Amino acid sequence: MNKLTPSYNDIHKIVKNVATKVNEYNPDVMIAISGGGLIPGRMMRTHIKKPLFTVGFQLYNEEDKIMENIKKTQWLEEQTIKEYIDGKTVLVVDEVDDTRTTLYHCIEELKKCSTPKNIIVSVTHNKLKSKKFILPEDVIYIPGEETGDQWIVYPWDVES
Repeated sequence: MNKLTPSYNDIHKIVKNVATKVNEYNPDVMIAISGGGLIPGRMMRTHIKKPLFTVGFQLYNEEDKIMENIKKTQWLEEQTIKEYIDGKTVLVVDEVDDTRTTLYHCIEELKKCSTPKNIIVSVTHNKLKSKKFILPEDVIYIPGEETGDQWIVYPWDVES
């Protein structure tokens, strides 16, 4: 299988480019989806000096197989939602848009528990393939680099 193996430097360049585009929308807060979105989210914070929170979803089981139902493993506290999310422009950051399952569920959860002014989604890599879910029309989507449907081995996933 053909693999894409970006370096940390590659990721920094992509995130910096995306941050320039995201800054046009002046986000008030960032949410990194834990797992893959933590490092790009922290890199984004270098360029967008706003509060950064994390949320978590489990899509894969211990055998790296997709589970039947996605599981929310970490979410925002009620006070955080009131202070930082309601009525604000929220940037959601993840490393890859593959099936779009995690991104879709994150946005659905945000809309269930809050009323953000705007939601922006930024991913480091968007795989150009059919997705399981469609993002709502009011979501602003800013991908970094577009790739084929290939396995991406991020530097933080490399096993020595």
